[in-house]
Amino acid sequence: MYAGDFAVLYSKRDNVVPPAGISLEPSKARIKRLENTFFVIFPFLGSLYAIYYFQSHAFTWVEISSFIVFYLIAGMGATIGYHRYMTHRSFEAGPIIKIALSFMATMSFQGSILRWVANHNRHHKYSDKPWDIHSPNVYLDSHINNKWLGFFHSHFGWLFDSTTTDEKKYGVLILKDPIFMFFTRHVYVICLLSLILPFMYGYLLGDVETAIGSLLIGGFVRIFVQLNVTFAINSVCHMWGKQEATQRDSSRNNLVLTILTFGEGYHNNHHADPRAANQGFLNHQFDFLWLILKGMAKLGLVTNLVEPRNKHIK
Repeated sequence: MYAGDFAVLYSKRDNVVPPAGISLEPSKARIKRLENTFFVIFPFLGSLYAIYYFQSHAFTWVEISSFIVFYLIAGMGATIGYHRYMTHRSFEAGPIIKIALSFMATMSFQGSILRWVANHNRHHKYSDKPWDIHSPNVYLDSHINNKWLGFFHSHFGWLFDSTTTDEKKYGVLILKDPIFMFFTRHVYVICLLSLILPFMYGYLLGDVETAIGSLLIGGFVRIFVQLNVTFAINSVCHMWGKQEATQRDSSRNNLVLTILTFGEGYHNNHHADPRAANQGFLNHQFDFLWLILKGMAKLGLVTNLVEPRNKHIK
């Protein structure tokens, strides 16, 4: 892949007219890039410092457990909250669960509820077609001919490109919900808490040094790893894996990412039936999040779980 490939992909194209709901306005793109610089670069820099720090400091089970605990909390929030609940309405929940999922999801450093939902709705509308927000195959209205350039764009590049999504068109249900909008407005406060809470966890179970280690591993490193696992759903799961449910686009089921995301790696299944709360359609496909949701339903915490319409859609 050559530098010229990037220039061609992200060069200004005056003759391109985006469809309704998508903007090429430079001022909006600048704001998006500034926001994503915080959400992506900040955890990356913190992770680099963690490598330096632990060359001269030992870590214990507390720091390791802080990674696991907050990976689960933020991961469940993003997958159950952002994705299956807030975007696809795969189930219904009362105010307490809605608040809990909103807080947990926003801890993931993946942006606000409103922005996440709007971008994901746009992805489904244009999946692997012109104006998909993060396809490895298409950018704007042109085909991406370089495989690795496509991977770069779908994994990371789309966060800093020239397009923005109209939240009034693709996030209308979020805009009408006061709880979701509260967390949308306070996204940076909750991101800060996503770092403070691991520090407090380490301090309660150890001392100041343990708290700093937990901040680095359970905070910065956890966020960096989880971001890239999530980005891999956009990139890896549209390039490598099995198409077991649909061939309408390039989405794939990927076992490794299924494990790392508690079930979200059944991406081909998800594209076949986006509203399904259970994404493990076939008998051999274990969806951990579906097990969690069924348990929550039995406790009366969620209702109206949406079952797959067809367990093997072509």
